[in-house]
Amino acid sequence: MPKLSINQVLDAPSYLADHFNGEYDTDKVVILRDASIITDTTMLKQSLDRLPGDCKVLDMTNNDLVMVPPLTSRRSIHTVLLGRNRIKKLDGSLLPPNVMKVSLANNEINNLADLEGLQTAPKSLKNLCLQGNDVCYLAGYRQFAISKCPQLEVLDFQKVTRKERLQDTSVPREAQQRVPDQRIMDSEVSGGKKRDKHMELLGTVVKKMDEKTRNEIKEQLGNATTLDEIERLESLLTGNVE
Repeated sequence: MPKLSINQVLDAPSYLADHFNGEYDTDKVVILRDASIITDTTMLKQSLDRLPGDCKVLDMTNNDLVMVPPLTSRRSIHTVLLGRNRIKKLDGSLLPPNVMKVSLANNEINNLADLEGLQTAPKSLKNLCLQGNDVCYLAGYRQFAISKCPQLEVLDFQKVTRKERLQDTSVPREAQQRVPDQRIMDSEVSGGKKRDKHMELLGTVVKKMDEKTRNEIKEQLGNATTLDEIERLESLLTGNVE
């Protein structure tokens, strides 16, 4: 599996987006997705340090990272897209110091303890997506995540309410057991075969979508070129259908 190289960062495609602040073409988005990039602590940090100084959005979707990439020196980045990797723990101390939005959809975060690192996330973090991780199916997950990162305003596409902030944050040990879920049971039946992230993504599509709709979204995601398109389709595929 490839390590992220400095040349790969320097040659990474990018585009300007106006999706975040409403101003025309002000946010530079750097694309490092779909490259099977692995976590190599030394090389990864050295390479990411060579990101453009005006990079505002880093898209590392669909790689093979097992931990949050070290981005503490990237003060300009406000959005990090890390969906469909193999990240097992959320270490907030590695995020950009001014980050506002992070997507970790469809990773391998399984237990509430894996969210303890939210306590070290920058106070600027307001929007977090963890949909598609097994931890989301645990009783008390949402209140636990909010208690570790009380500045959150949106969690999994849902606004954090005042009532949620005031809830008892202690979670009984028995409530930390994984709630049975068809997606999880299907994974167990597979006998631990090599993870197929493409099919795994399709497996998260909500049941009320018919086959035609699923195929259309699959095709659109494959052809998406802008950040707003990608986020909209990722939202649909993780079950955020209104």
